[in-house]
Parts: sequence; structure tokens; C-alpha cells
Amino acid sequence: MARYPKAAWRPIPENNTQSRINPRALILHTAVSNGSSLYGFWTSSGSAGVESHFYLQKDGDFEQYLDTTRRADCQRDGNSFGVSVETWDGYGAVWTRDADLPAWTTAQCNALVDLMVWMHRTHGLPLRVSRYWNDSGVAWHNKYIGSPGFAAGPRTCPGARRIRQIPSLIERAKRVVAGGGAEEDEMSAAEVNKIIDAIEKLGTRVDKLEGRVDERVGGLGQRIEEMPAEIWAFVLAHPNGTDRAAAETFLTHGRADAWSAPATLRALRDFLVAFESQADLAEAQRGALQSQIEAVDARIEQLTDDSEETPS
Repeated sequence: MARYPKAAWRPIPENNTQSRINPRALILHTAVSNGSSLYGFWTSSGSAGVESHFYLQKDGDFEQYLDTTRRADCQRDGNSFGVSVETWDGYGAVWTRDADLPAWTTAQCNALVDLMVWMHRTHGLPLRVSRYWNDSGVAWHNKYIGSPGFAAGPRTCPGARRIRQIPSLIERAKRVVAGGGAEEDEMSAAEVNKIIDAIEKLGTRVDKLEGRVDERVGGLGQRIEEMPAEIWAFVLAHPNGTDRAAAETFLTHGRADAWSAPATLRALRDFLVAFESQADLAEAQRGALQSQIEAVDARIEQLTDDSEETPS
């Protein structure tokens, strides 16, 4: 029988009925709970045949409900070899939206390191992140989705912030096994959450910037595809005076407001109309041409109005 000496032993009935397993993976979960225990839930009809080996409380204390060599039905195809750890997360009091699910507390992190060391020494758990669904090592509930896997469909468990903590916890466990001792986390959970939030906000800003760049580049690429090469050649060969930038602006954005020579604009309009009349033009090209003709017409009208208002 394998009981973790640092856990309060609270066996549930399934400890006497579940089949034996050879535990070689530690699979981490979040309990969506603000409670100090899951014993009452696992022994109620509401658990629907689900149970875990451990529950890790906010203060770092463990409850153990099943011998680690007994099967716990907590992660689908991982049940036959995985030791499951549900963890307190303060649901309802600390968070309600998945995006706000907090990192593990300092006490929880220290306790998980100790459990990893015990699993390594007791069951030979490799201190590494597992590499595929039935590999030995440390994993988490949503690491392997589908069949085979730990969950049928996408889920948050155990949460993005907690997943980011796992590699450092494994490294700390390795140092203990190597005889270096386990340094306790110097940062509080609040400090960890603050850093993670800042990283996520920065990531959001980068994503938005990339979106704007993609939109502009994509729009330019579409206009290049829609405009016949002859139009590009004509416009660039007849810029407004010496302002080649005005010609580039017109070609890439369809804006004629930088042009100031009515004669050049009329020549451009005639050229665009001639192209629009071609029967073999694609509908997208025709639409782009029509938009540019309208921009030229508007600019010609504006220049004409301005000249009429200017006193002689």
C-alpha cells in the first residue's frame, strides 16, 4: 500500500474496489473549488464515479483518498497509470472566469515539489514533463485532449498560470533528489500572478499590432492582385509633378487627395475607364477600378470647385 506520509489519509470506498495500477505519471488538476476538502464530494452521488488520489489545499496540506497503486477515474485514458492531484483554486471567492484562474500559492508549490520527490522515490516517477499521452512523467489534465488522451474535449484545467509553473517545480524537485535541497519560492502567488498578467497584457498588445500589420499588408497584397500591371505602370510613370509618393498612395490605398494636377487626373481617369470596360476583367478588379475612378472624380471635382472660388 502506498500512502503519502505528508497527506491526511481519508480513504473513500473506491480504495477497496478499484483495480490496481502501476503509477508512473503525476497528473495535475484544478478542482474548481474553494473548499478545504473533496472527501464529501467524492463520497456523494454527485461525483458520478469520478475520484482523485489527492486534494491539495490552499495552505499546502494534502488529503489522500486512494492508495496511489489504486486506479482513480479522473483523466480518461490516463486513469490506468496516472496519479491524480486535484488542487484548491478559490473558485467563487477568487475567480469565476477562466482567464482569472490564479497560480498555485507558494504553499501549494512547495507541497507539489515534495510530492514529486516522493513519487520519484516511491514509484520511480521521471522528473520531466511527459512527452506523449501515455508517457511517464509529470502532466496536466488538458495536456492531451481527444482519444487517446486525458479529456474528451478542450478544457482549462489546471489553468494557464499553473501550467507555466510546472517546469520550475520539476526543476526544484530534481535539485532535492540530487541532494541540493528545495528552495522555497521567494515570490508570493500574488507576485507571480502580477508578472504573468503583465506578460499576457504584453502578448495581447503584440497580437493586436500583428493584426494591424497583417490587415495592412493583406490589403496591399489584394490590391496588387486586383490591379492590372498596366495601371501600375501608367500611374507610376505619371506621378503628380515630382510627387511619386502620391502615386504610390493612390495605387495602394485608392486615395487621390494628394494629387493636384487636374489634367493628369483626367488622363488617369480615362485610362482607368478604358480598363474597366474590358470584358475579361475579374469582378474584384472591376470593383477596385470603380472605387479608384470615383476617388479621381471626387478629386477633380474638388480641384475644379477650388479654382472657381479662387479670385482672379
